[in-house]
Amino acid sequence: MELLEHLVTATRKPGLFRTHQPLFLLSHMRANTSLLGHILGSNPAICGYYEMHNGYYSWKSLLRQKLLYYRDHDLKPQAKYMFDKVLHDFHYVDMNLLNQANARIMFSAREPEKTIKSTLSQFRRERPGHEFCDTEEVCQYYCQRLQTLEQMAAAAHEYVYFDADELRRNTAELLQRLTTWLELDVPLRPEFDNFHFSGKLDSGDLSGRLASGKVEKSTSDYSDIEIPETLLEQAQDAYARFTVTMEAGSLPL
Repeated sequence: MELLEHLVTATRKPGLFRTHQPLFLLSHMRANTSLLGHILGSNPAICGYYEMHNGYYSWKSLLRQKLLYYRDHDLKPQAKYMFDKVLHDFHYVDMNLLNQANARIMFSAREPEKTIKSTLSQFRRERPGHEFCDTEEVCQYYCQRLQTLEQMAAAAHEYVYFDADELRRNTAELLQRLTTWLELDVPLRPEFDNFHFSGKLDSGDLSGRLASGKVEKSTSDYSDIEIPETLLEQAQDAYARFTVTMEAGSLPL
């Protein structure tokens, strides 16, 4: 069925075979990745904005990424980047593939307490009974994901790293730095479009905050959610080690 859909897409939109430079955000859940994806995807030079749930094993995976995206979206005539974000270990990413494809690679992480509480809040609201409704499971995911990201960064030829909360805290400065790094003719802006998959299940943020079409400085209050001290300390230690390593290896941004 998927093969037939891909054949239809390729026939209807042959322009998708034009060369695009891969652009990846490698991060974890609830790290403002949907917000950044929408900002990037609203730029005329960038195709993609949502989590495509695609593994990256070979050049065929990069082609599949394009076919999946263009199945539901129009071609951008000025696009030079093809964007995706990968937030889970079960979506494999071969860093040698990204290196050979001259991919632009961004790593980003958010401090653990807000991340864990935000994850628990979303899953308890949207998916009761899911494993990520359990605090220990979310903490384990967070710590394991940071470890995986660190390993991926070590295998990357080059990358940039930034604190995920900088997107809300220092919006203009971060977007200006990303604009320069990506060599964009049109600057990234804090206002953005809503798209076909915006706010939909399995495609990113379900909170409804993206509907405003702009970066909101305020964050949700999760004071009703408690994290056992031992679990929080483990996550904080993992994050502290992670940031030291990532900042040391990052290109200047």
